[in-house]
Amino acid sequence: PGGVPACLSCSPNSFSPNASTDVADCVCDAGYYLDGAQCVDCPMFATSLIASTSEQDCFCKPGWYDEGAPDTLLNCTMCPPCPVGQRRFNCSGSNRGVCDNFDECLDGVDSCDGDNGACVDTDGSFSCFCNAGYHGNGSSCSCGPISS
Repeated sequence: PGGVPACLSCSPNSFSPNASTDVADCVCDAGYYLDGAQCVDCPMFATSLIASTSEQDCFCKPGWYDEGAPDTLLNCTMCPPCPVGQRRFNCSGSNRGVCDNFDECLDGVDSCDGDNGACVDTDGSFSCFCNAGYHGNGSSCSCGPISS
């Protein structure tokens, strides 16, 4: 009595944010939720924020979406791939998102000559052209006479 309180440790997958010695102050790590007195994993391909208190706090990780019916257990499914030259947008939560063209020129993933050429985005791809006064295939442009 009157001594230093014993150090109590939080259960696995949890911690005390304020270095408290009271187990009641422990909260679950990210990716876990409180189930009774234990912190348990969110479903496969799902995660949660720190201090989650219910499986309803779990959500699908980036690149995955929940294709389960509302009010059912989380069922994370990988976002489907898009055709070449397109990127999936807004695939998260219960939304599988949509495929749409992405601008290779703007994203800098084109193979055009960056000094003497130009990139033009097209639907699903891109085209390279040489600047005025230069010749080549657009990926490699040089000045000087055009060889025959």
